[in-house]
Amino acid sequence: MDADRIEDVALFRYGLIHPIVTDTTQGETKQAYMKRIAVTEQMLPNGKRGYVGVGTLKEWTTNYRKYGLKGLKPKQRKDTGINRRLTEEQKDEIIRLKTQSPNRPATVIRKRMMMTGYFAEGAPSESTIQRFVAKITPELRRNSIEDMRAFEMKHINELWQIDTTHGPFILAGGRKRKVYIVGIIDDASRYLVGWGMYFEDNAVNVQLTLKQAIATYGKPRQLYADNGKPYVNKQLALICAELGIGMRHAAVYHGNQKGKIERWFGVMKQQWMADINYDEYQSLDALRAEFAKYVRDRNNQINRSLGERVTPMDRFCEEPDAIHKVPTTVLDTAFLHRDVRKVANDGTIKLAGKQYETGRATIGASVTVRYQPDLSKVYLEWEETLSEIHPVNKVDNAHIKREQVRMAED
Repeated sequence: MDADRIEDVALFRYGLIHPIVTDTTQGETKQAYMKRIAVTEQMLPNGKRGYVGVGTLKEWTTNYRKYGLKGLKPKQRKDTGINRRLTEEQKDEIIRLKTQSPNRPATVIRKRMMMTGYFAEGAPSESTIQRFVAKITPELRRNSIEDMRAFEMKHINELWQIDTTHGPFILAGGRKRKVYIVGIIDDASRYLVGWGMYFEDNAVNVQLTLKQAIATYGKPRQLYADNGKPYVNKQLALICAELGIGMRHAAVYHGNQKGKIERWFGVMKQQWMADINYDEYQSLDALRAEFAKYVRDRNNQINRSLGERVTPMDRFCEEPDAIHKVPTTVLDTAFLHRDVRKVANDGTIKLAGKQYETGRATIGASVTVRYQPDLSKVYLEWEETLSEIHPVNKVDNAHIKREQVRMAED
């Protein structure tokens, strides 16, 4: 299994367990959440549909709490093709198949699981499955599915809503350019914890805004966004997984879940955008300075939905214990982008059209490269360490003396 595929599997597993590890099961107990997930069909990383049982979810949760995201990465096995004991994931699938059809024999269960990839690394014997089937009962799988309903968070930093809206056009560099505004609002307090103004609506700018918000106000338990490309991408999913943030998208809840940030933007357009002369601004920096004043005033304005004489700032500051700061080095590392590259025979990789030296020890290997989006810093992730790597300097390399090997003379 290559590094890219391993990463996809880890993200899939985190996507299912993050409500457990972040304590955000939305009114359900953790056990009830796991039981509900266990009877919900999932699109598995191998492209097939299947189920993930309670035992597997517990195992993944334990591994994540012990080792972080790397604890969710599948291990490369050395016993491929050899029969072995049932894994928790295999047990869960056997239980599901038996519950679905109580008369289904072990022979059929084994054959079906082999066809769907559950025994890709060596199938256990039929007798192993028969012994396990004898111990289980259909009641283990009989749980009703509860609806996911709209809710409002009780505490700050439980949920942040993030979205992008169209801003004004300003004259910059001799031409009119459209401005995009990224906003992040805390669900419980209505406090705008982060914002950014950019000429491009893209994933990198969303991540920059999120990083600044986390650096200032700590990390949220959950981040809620829509299904646009800046919010549905592997890099953002990896960032959230590494920091222990649950990533939610609009499809999970009803549409009103993103209402707070949308309402904030709506009022902003009626107030701030309707009241400024865009021709006065020749740069983003000038517009940002003006917008910062509006955000500060808005965060300190009484919001009746919070109570009498309560501002978003007042409400947010009521719970200092809910602000969990992330160490700068941890935050910087989490927001590095990552890609998998195959190292060439000369000990180099290609990234964004440039060659980088990775060293002779990595020749022929598939390696993970971590980098800042602007490529100002590029790192090689090798043997659980990050080492900065640099573009190949062909001029310098041409002057390096190399040992000459003489051909043997007859």
